[in-house]
Amino acid sequence: MGGTGHLSSLMLQTMVKVNMLHVPYKGTGPALIAVMSGEVSLSVGTIIATLPLVKAGRLRALAVTSDKRSPVLPDIPTVAETIPGYSAGPFYGVLAPGGTPPEIIAKRRNEIAKILQDPELRSRLVAEGGEVVGSTPTEFATLIKTESARWGQVLRQAKIQPE
Repeated sequence: MGGTGHLSSLMLQTMVKVNMLHVPYKGTGPALIAVMSGEVSLSVGTIIATLPLVKAGRLRALAVTSDKRSPVLPDIPTVAETIPGYSAGPFYGVLAPGGTPPEIIAKRRNEIAKILQDPELRSRLVAEGGEVVGSTPTEFATLIKTESARWGQVLRQAKIQPE
């Protein structure tokens, strides 16, 4: 409940005005097993988790939820190609406790930016379906604020209340 797959499904439901039964699982692994066994019809999962199963022919990719097609699955359309405006996907970042001195933030940000430029790391992440996007703390804070507002709207439209 409340994970990327659940929220991405909710967004899809609200945009096309269709109801799908949400079946919560304790993680991506059990959810994907449920799809492969026929227990459920579909699941929305991250490309990093599903790519090996798609490549092995155990799962069939129907669409990617990102804004653009994935370089590792170039023949798979985006959801937005059928449902304009749809875009959903996880992002990862590094956070520090509030009140961390700016010089510590800057030092860590520079160290992380250097690591993200490593060609071996970048190629490995891209091969697994990831996309390397470095940003500044201000840009990341803006992304968090924008995404929080966008997903809050999805939750309100779906009438989902925090528990």
